[in-house]
Amino acid sequence: MTRRRSSGHSWSVGEPPATEGWGDAAEARERARSAVSDAFSRGTGELPRRRCPNCGHEAATLSARCPSCEKRYDRRLPWLKDWMRVSLAGAGLLALGITVALVSPDVQDTKRERAARLYAERSKRVTAERARLAREQAPVRGVVPGVRPVDDRLPDAERRARRRAAVVAVEEAIALDARKRIAAKRLDGPVKFAECGPLVRTPDSLADDAILTKRLGRYDCVAVKTDVRRFGRTVALFGHPYVATIDFDRMTYVICKDNKVPGERGAALAKVTLVPECLGLDEDAERFANGYIQPEE
Repeated sequence: MTRRRSSGHSWSVGEPPATEGWGDAAEARERARSAVSDAFSRGTGELPRRRCPNCGHEAATLSARCPSCEKRYDRRLPWLKDWMRVSLAGAGLLALGITVALVSPDVQDTKRERAARLYAERSKRVTAERARLAREQAPVRGVVPGVRPVDDRLPDAERRARRRAAVVAVEEAIALDARKRIAAKRLDGPVKFAECGPLVRTPDSLADDAILTKRLGRYDCVAVKTDVRRFGRTVALFGHPYVATIDFDRMTYVICKDNKVPGERGAALAKVTLVPECLGLDEDAERFANGYIQPEE
């Protein structure tokens, strides 16, 4: 009785493969090769003949090795002896090591040259940026128009009025200066107006023009591009920062564009501190951080 699988192979019931009695793995492999050989012979009538690329022996076999020299049929460069292959591998490793040793200094030199080039380029940009900032922050001097100098013999109210009028005139001078820079494409605009307040702002600070004992008025100003208003009052001003110093006895002023150190925008390429004159200070004024120590007046 014969049963047939879907693959087409068949076997007889009661005749299992003879696996009992196999001595070892070598014998099992040999029987497997014989079985394959028998199956191939039944299908084609003969085994394929193969020529060994190492010794040239021809044999009809399915084995992966030549029965004469035991070399594999698919071995590359079969004429090479094993010791030759080991020698060639060692020579290859040696050549690779020599190549790496010779190339490494060149790679290091290239890295150093690139670092030096990048440093030189950055130094050049920093120098150019410092020169630009120095030009932009140069003092602009003027005489307060239409306001007479303050006379100590005048009533306090009149003195305060003249000092306040001087501040308003300087605010107009700052707005005019900013518009000239915008026209020259050195600033972005437009500027609506300018406003000045105490140089050091605190909740209860007074502007210097309201303190009659101060001959100089120092101010933190902004050429306003946008003002934010809430409930009928201005709560924020956005624009270009300036500083101003007014000599109330002479009715003269100095204004300076102030390029402040960036905050959230990241580190600046360069920073140039305002010259002391912008704050009405002597040339040898004592420095502190990015500014100066204000004198007691």
